[in-house]
Amino acid sequence: MHEYQIPGQLTHFVGRSRERTEIVGKLKDPNCRLLTLVGPGGIGKTSLSLKIARNELGNFEHGVRFVRLQSVAASERIALAITDELDLPLKGAQEPKQILLDYFRGKAILLIQDNYEHLIDSQGLNLITEILDMT
Repeated sequence: MHEYQIPGQLTHFVGRSRERTEIVGKLKDPNCRLLTLVGPGGIGKTSLSLKIARNELGNFEHGVRFVRLQSVAASERIALAITDELDLPLKGAQEPKQILLDYFRGKAILLIQDNYEHLIDSQGLNLITEILDMT
């Protein structure tokens, strides 16, 4: 089953063919498990990632998921924010982080986390590592 959660774009995407080719090449490399797009705000990193996500929908067995993290104020809230964005049900006393890790266990998913840069500290990096360990 494929799960898709890609926001629409209001404008037509133009250009960036070299960058798109390079990124898609990285996504197809089994040794590349984490890819980060960096650059100043406003240069189109989100638009580029959304364009690639739409083009890659059928290339990931369990789909492509996109989560917005700009409103998350602290890294300890990342897991809850992602479970919320992915509409994962909270189960009793189970921690959002464990629900998230269980969701990703054994799946081939392209997870795009937009606006993660302000959450990069040891806790934020540990969550990324744990998610990668599940897939």
